[in-house]
Amino acid sequence: MRNFILLPIICWSCFLFSGSAQGQLRIVTYNTNTFETEAGNSNVRTVRDEADIVIEAIGEEIVNGIARPADIILLQEQQQPDTTTQDFLNRVNAIYQSQGITYARGFEVGNTTTSSGFGTPNAGEIRQSVIYRTDSVELISEDSFGDLSGGLISQPRETLLHHFRPVGFGSDSDLYIFNAHFEAGDFNEDMAGRETEADQIRNYIDSNNLGNRNVIVAGDLNVSDNFSSSSVTSFGNLSALEILTASGDGRVLDPLFPNGEVVNFSILDPGVTNTPFGVDLAPLLTQSPSGGSGALVGGGIDDRFDFILQSDELLDGNGVASIANSLRAFGNNGSTLNTRINNGNSITINGLTSFSTSQVLNALEAASDHLPVVEDFQLPATLLAELGAVPLELALDEVAMVELVISNDTEVQTALGADDLDFVVTSSGSVSGGVIGTDSALGGGVSVILTLDTSELGFQSGVVNVSSNGEGASLNGSTQFQVSYVVGDAGPQTAAALAGVFSAQVEEDEIDAFGDGIDTAFFNVQGDDDAFTVYSLVDFDTSSIGEISSINSLSLELTQSNAFFSASGGLEYFLATDTRDVLLTDSARFISDQANGGANTGAAVVGNAFGTLHPLGTGTYNVSATGDVDTVLFSLDAAGEAFAVSQINSGSLLRIIATPADADVQATYSGAGSILDPPSPPVLNVSATVAASVIKGDVDTDGDVDFDDIAPFIVVLQNGTFQAEADTDCSTVVDFGDIASFIAILIGQ
Repeated sequence: MRNFILLPIICWSCFLFSGSAQGQLRIVTYNTNTFETEAGNSNVRTVRDEADIVIEAIGEEIVNGIARPADIILLQEQQQPDTTTQDFLNRVNAIYQSQGITYARGFEVGNTTTSSGFGTPNAGEIRQSVIYRTDSVELISEDSFGDLSGGLISQPRETLLHHFRPVGFGSDSDLYIFNAHFEAGDFNEDMAGRETEADQIRNYIDSNNLGNRNVIVAGDLNVSDNFSSSSVTSFGNLSALEILTASGDGRVLDPLFPNGEVVNFSILDPGVTNTPFGVDLAPLLTQSPSGGSGALVGGGIDDRFDFILQSDELLDGNGVASIANSLRAFGNNGSTLNTRINNGNSITINGLTSFSTSQVLNALEAASDHLPVVEDFQLPATLLAELGAVPLELALDEVAMVELVISNDTEVQTALGADDLDFVVTSSGSVSGGVIGTDSALGGGVSVILTLDTSELGFQSGVVNVSSNGEGASLNGSTQFQVSYVVGDAGPQTAAALAGVFSAQVEEDEIDAFGDGIDTAFFNVQGDDDAFTVYSLVDFDTSSIGEISSINSLSLELTQSNAFFSASGGLEYFLATDTRDVLLTDSARFISDQANGGANTGAAVVGNAFGTLHPLGTGTYNVSATGDVDTVLFSLDAAGEAFAVSQINSGSLLRIIATPADADVQATYSGAGSILDPPSPPVLNVSATVAASVIKGDVDTDGDVDFDDIAPFIVVLQNGTFQAEADTDCSTVVDFGDIASFIAILIGQ
């Protein structure tokens, strides 16, 4: 019979990323203000203990159905990366160690106007730094830059650039994150310092060709509004935010105001609206959550100092992109204006499991100079293409199709976590069909049905191309499948001649009393746990079929001949290699005594009485009416098919044995000496490929043996299937023993 086995598929690019490309990124910017955290007489600052609670709570918060530990945490007011940030890193790793999540930190040390370099930390210096999840993002490189020359046009500390790449994706998905801490204050020189840093960032973007990349400018920008500008004419009377958002390839925008609207964030000042352009700014204020104890700035929540500004490429919804309505000042819902974040706050932080909301608010008040700003980002789609099983051999003009399933395989918690997968499927050669389609994250995949051409005999091949051209999609370009199969002449459906039937049972006295008629009139299969298990055997003469190269299908027709004891149940079928004549006294007719521990079901009922048993499959006897025909479609493995082909080509018997699959079945079918009118003995239907023109070595069946036969020969060899042309040593099986003779035929020896 034809074995439906998946052919070897050659994919010219690696296209399976299941489990390696994770959806969603959670990015945090957090001004921790680490002053006065020194231990003892040390000059080295650490991190306040309550910051641990803040970071863990950010990872538990559910927004838009997404909760995940932060992927990138941008930090401001760190003394040095190898001291203060390392302490923070140790704390975060302690939180997530049990979850198998590991964080690392950046190493870039930006200069400051009070810097002591990488050596002994200066008590007055504050810098930016970063920690990140190593399983979700890779830190490609870092840089620091900025004008610290002094005077009106200068900045107090360098900006850091962190170049990240999401794990499992290519460079098109890279993030270029500028980690900034602008000059504070409202004097002319303060505004000029902020404008200087904004201008330096725009110049860096332009000079490094980042104008059309995924750019973020985040951190403590210390801006009270978007109008205040210095008297420095070289900046065109633009404020720092206006410089960053000004038109051009390198601009970055506030996701709340993606059209670059100019906004006054001082909503507590007289005459300033709380909802510019319909956006409620109160929940976005970040400074100051503390009551002002110690080094932390007090005054209550009254300013929006902290931002995650983004390039147009991150606001277009394609590839890596911000998720709408995910930007938030963590812990703020607008209910605590001009007071501490834990004073009368009505917020409920969704998803918390380790702490209560009040515990988190208390931690924010105790550990934060500003509230953390958090935003979630989607990742690109990931292409997964799976081609279904391609038949090894097909009949001439047979209708044959194969299913190709295209899936968006980026791992996500919700569909918002990844971009839609846009794809194109085309085909050529002996494969036809194609489609332009889309699969969303968690979309379940799109099924594409392709047609295999069977209009010509011989070896057939084709190519299936799958491409995804979405922004940043994992595996943009073409993923390719090579498909091959053989079209042969199936020949007519043939019924092999019945040679004999008998039912073997444990009660020998019935055969003695009734002669051989009792076990040939019926084809009975009965399961019982006492002493009456029965199996049946039927032989078919194949001498009229002729020589074949392979079996396309094999089926057995059995006609019900029901008795009062008939009962539905399962049957198992086998092809036996021992086809000797079974005489009336043959011990195989009398199977083991069930009452004394004999086998009751399956192949064990027969044991080794008939040599090797090749499994044909299972069937079910459902009691209906005498005369009803049950057809059982068999499935031969490679060894079974090779044996059956050998038997047919030599005109020998095919012996089929049926045993009970369970102890309750009482299958009663018509046998050789059927009492039905008309008689209805078992019928074996064989559909095979005629081997009249078999040329040994001509595996592609094109009429000659040449190098084109190598690939199909390897296919047959690898799959362990049988094809007469590939059986070059005439052993009735195709195995490694055929290699030498195939080569000899190929080179003409």
